Amino acid sequence: MKIKSQYLSLLICCQVFLWNCLANPVDSEPVKEQEYRGHSIVIANGQFNPRAKRVVPGSTVRWTNEDSEVRTIRSGTQDAPTREFASPNLGLGDFFEHTFYQLGTYEFFSPETGATGTIGIALHPPPCWGFGCWGN
Repeated sequence: MKIKSQYLSLLICCQVFLWNCLANPVDSEPVKEQEYRGHSIVIANGQFNPRAKRVVPGSTVRWTNEDSEVRTIRSGTQDAPTREFASPNLGLGDFFEHTFYQLGTYEFFSPETGATGTIGIALHPPPCWGFGCWGN
């Protein structure tokens, strides 16, 4: 009986996971900005700020467009784009989020401006140097 209940629990978890994956596609429509206290990158004046960010696995990074021009974010570089993530068109105030699970360094760019940036995924958070500390 214990094995049956464990199997049933596993089956339910798989169904919930699959439902969430299907209900929340990666390249969904942009959403307007709201208060966010996670890992943020702003697109302003055609540039990313900050250009580099270091987070732990499982962290979600949010890119918010503060330009009046439409912007997109792509993984990789202009010369060598990858398929890790790609945002929809982001108007003023729209944002795009991506969750990073694998350790490593991920480059990203804006095809419209040529701006570039990097996300580092490490097991330990970076040291805090005062203002603008971990997570902000």
